[in-house]
Amino acid sequence: MKHKSRCFWLTGLSGSGKTTLSNTLKAKLDNVVVLDGDVIREVLGMNFAHDRASRLKLAYIYARMAKMLVEHQVNVICSTISLFHEVQDWNRQNIPNYIEVFLDTDRMELERRDSKQIYSQARSGILTNVVGVDIEPEFPRNPEFRIKNEEDIQHFLRAL
Repeated sequence: MKHKSRCFWLTGLSGSGKTTLSNTLKAKLDNVVVLDGDVIREVLGMNFAHDRASRLKLAYIYARMAKMLVEHQVNVICSTISLFHEVQDWNRQNIPNYIEVFLDTDRMELERRDSKQIYSQARSGILTNVVGVDIEPEFPRNPEFRIKNEEDIQHFLRAL
């Protein structure tokens, strides 16, 4: 069965612009569901921890949800940190029309944007299990799009 719908997997560290890009992309697509990592945690109603094992488990939940929706001809935007090579590989093998978009934002910019105070709390020892601080991220090896600046965003949106 040929799938016309696509899965846009937006990944990057906290504060990289995933939600902002997700909202921009959503406005350009029809028949779309957004799977935002923070929102899905709340929807599931489970108190998932933020350690590596819990994050990995959640990433697979997002991936399976995305696969199911794409197979039902729904465009999916999955906006999540989920920086695990095994999940990225699973997605490529199992999700039709999978498009990986890596928001590769400079660490200084992430800390400047730190609206949730994640990086400042991690630096002061208040918060642990922060990807990019005490959990090593596995950045995508070969994303379809690597976004570092506004020009890259415009290139990505034109490519749709």
